[in-house]
Amino acid sequence: MAALSEECFEKLKKRALEFLKKPSSRFFENKDLEEALKKRYKSLKIIETRTEKQKGDIAGSKLKKFYEFLAFKLSKDFELIFKEFEYNEDENTGKNYFVLKQKKEIIINGPPIISKENLEKFKEKHKNLFIKQGKAYAKEKSRNLNELIDSLKKDKSMKEMGITEIRLI
Repeated sequence: MAALSEECFEKLKKRALEFLKKPSSRFFENKDLEEALKKRYKSLKIIETRTEKQKGDIAGSKLKKFYEFLAFKLSKDFELIFKEFEYNEDENTGKNYFVLKQKKEIIINGPPIISKENLEKFKEKHKNLFIKQGKAYAKEKSRNLNELIDSLKKDKSMKEMGITEIRLI
């Protein structure tokens, strides 16, 4: 028996309730997810990822894991309004769907102020510094989506997760 994640279970419940409100055999027709999402969300962002891992469960799970990592990275600079993942086994790609609201600024945690050496390094890297309850913090402008994707391309985590390509569609 396969396990069902809490997220998938909640989606199933939601879809079941939608069907019960308006039962129809058309409900079960295979709809194009991308088109449906574009109609629903005008500001939909699609990020495609690719892997060279073996097609099927292996590639799908690698792409899904990276989707979760991507959502985590995005949540630092954006409020995630909506997120969804779709695996295309034929092309060995994942489509990551997001509706985002950019944060104006982000707060970066720094070292305790008693750690002089680390505090100096933090000051060099972050200019808009402030101290709160004995700890350093910095305010920075949030990155836009293209900047974030560019930084991910340089991040070793992508390679470690088996992702060979990432691009904004």
